Amino acid sequence: MTEFVLDGKNVSIYPAAEENAPVLYLCSFAGNGKQIYEKLCKATNKSFSLAVISSIDWYKDMTPWQAPPAFGDEEYAGGADAFLHILTEKIIPKTESIICRNTSWRAITGYSLAGLFAIYSLYRTSEFSKAASISGSMWFPRFRDFVFSHEMKAKPDSIYFSLGDRECRTKNRFLKTVQDDTEGIVSHLSQKGIRTTFHLNKGGHFDEPDERTVRGLLFLIDEE
Repeated sequence: MTEFVLDGKNVSIYPAAEENAPVLYLCSFAGNGKQIYEKLCKATNKSFSLAVISSIDWYKDMTPWQAPPAFGDEEYAGGADAFLHILTEKIIPKTESIICRNTSWRAITGYSLAGLFAIYSLYRTSEFSKAASISGSMWFPRFRDFVFSHEMKAKPDSIYFSLGDRECRTKNRFLKTVQDDTEGIVSHLSQKGIRTTFHLNKGGHFDEPDERTVRGLLFLIDEE
């Protein structure tokens, strides 16, 4: 494992031993890269590199535009475009220069707001051919309308969505729409001919985040 810090973001790289392996970019809130990597290695024999980005300003870097707080007092700052620039122009080149292997494909992945960012990224860059939105915040204000009215920069090979079956069971006016919004987005993308998978997990938003993340990344690795 190799680590570096760039523009205040910590990046931990778990490189593949083989040529032509994919690189999975995981935006992480919990700094749980080691656990995710070890569980992935136990679950698949396929070769992959994992790059975990942490020290993220969660409510700023992962949100596409400004929005009022869904809970608490902190508003969403809408800094996803600025973070995506750092990711594509700085973090990816440095990561792949360290890996020193040919890359077969790249995926952008994340949990919760990072799952929102993963899908938003596909509309702003063609760097990623796969994405995983794990318990992604598809409830984010105006995001469903954005998806319905915009085109991705390039058609991805596949997108994985997941959600807990209790995540919508809340009185919160934002979060209670999450399953309807996710299923609507999945249906919309499928109708556009994008290979889209939706998995409904047991539990609420905070149940088994590592296991859900591994399941999503494993799907991208093993689907070929």
